[in-house]
Amino acid sequence: MKLAILFALILLTVVCNGQSKEFFDLWIGTAEYRVENIAMGEIYDDFEDLIPFNDDGEIDSVAWMEQQKADSIKRANWIPEPVPAEIDTNFYPVHVLLELKENGLANYKELGEPKSSINWLPTSSQNEIILDSLTLRLDSANHLSQVDYEQDSFQRNLLFEPITKSKLSANSDIGSLLKKQSWQFSMIDEEDKSQSSWYFENDTLSISVFHTDTATYSIPGNWTIEKFSGHHFLFIRPNYIPFYLHLTDFKMQTILTDFYALNGFPFETEYPKIVSYRLTGSELPKKKTIAKTSKKLIGKWESIDNAFPVDYLHFNQEVLTSFITYEFQNDGSVSINFGGDVKDDYGTNQINKTEILNWSLTSNGNIIIFDKAYSSRNIAYFRFIDTNTIEVRREMRSLEGHLVDNMIFRMKRK
Repeated sequence: MKLAILFALILLTVVCNGQSKEFFDLWIGTAEYRVENIAMGEIYDDFEDLIPFNDDGEIDSVAWMEQQKADSIKRANWIPEPVPAEIDTNFYPVHVLLELKENGLANYKELGEPKSSINWLPTSSQNEIILDSLTLRLDSANHLSQVDYEQDSFQRNLLFEPITKSKLSANSDIGSLLKKQSWQFSMIDEEDKSQSSWYFENDTLSISVFHTDTATYSIPGNWTIEKFSGHHFLFIRPNYIPFYLHLTDFKMQTILTDFYALNGFPFETEYPKIVSYRLTGSELPKKKTIAKTSKKLIGKWESIDNAFPVDYLHFNQEVLTSFITYEFQNDGSVSINFGGDVKDDYGTNQINKTEILNWSLTSNGNIIIFDKAYSSRNIAYFRFIDTNTIEVRREMRSLEGHLVDNMIFRMKRK
């Protein structure tokens, strides 16, 4: 028994090999970044480009030929040394979790994918280890980076930052809580004038609603609660870049969260910064209320103003007339008829189209889902102005089907 313990201690000492203790933590991949390289080294200053002359002031052809031959050999054997270029580095979001342990094991998980365990190996440097044949480096600012791909012209790195502490119990059932309420999303400790709401309709569908002065954007996505080493992450896959929140606490109907932000852009030229947000819960309408709202929508509605964006990119379009009608049925189907007269460089086109879709209301009662919300165009945010008038906010294509824009229009009951 003593021999086994001694052997284990020796093995642990060999594995750690003096590696910095800062390695052994929980990390989250915050960005993939690309560093451009430029070729430096024995540049042409080493080459004899001056023309040799003899004592009579004439070109020394023999010396000239020898010089050209020597320079040709130098150029043939010149190996450029890639070094980081003095240019901006672009950062792209990634969603990777990493736990490094002192016993040579590491847990690795990409959000939305299963967790895997891999081994890491020490190097001669206390600030480097080898993970899955790739080098992880720890810098003085406690950034952990992994060289993911490398060529002479550039290298692609993954950047990791420490995961912040969480007060949530490992057994917390956050998923059930999210489905029972609607949630307002706002930044902590900073003035945030944007308005956004989140709804978690079932075990997979989430809808994010962002309001501005001129439009309302409703974005569907698939959501999961991912667990990793006692931490909870809300992971949402919309139709574009995936998004996550690290859930850190829950108190007074508020979920506290943080994440490393890239300011909402696909790429940035600075390291991601950690920001904190709160999700504030509120009661959803009762099912009886949702049923009454659905019943009020049954019937035919017609737009009283133009509901279509104008596509100036194709043929210099001008919408002369347009119409759109929604006819909601008790059986959960809706007939959408739309069209009009569109004038362009080639004349006037008459358009008349009909779609038959399924429809339902979300749990908050003011969003219509068409055909399971496959895209943003299959979601319509609405409100009653009065019994016979509704205002609809929906992402719409132009009449000819080219441009997509967010439109606000009113409809009257027919």
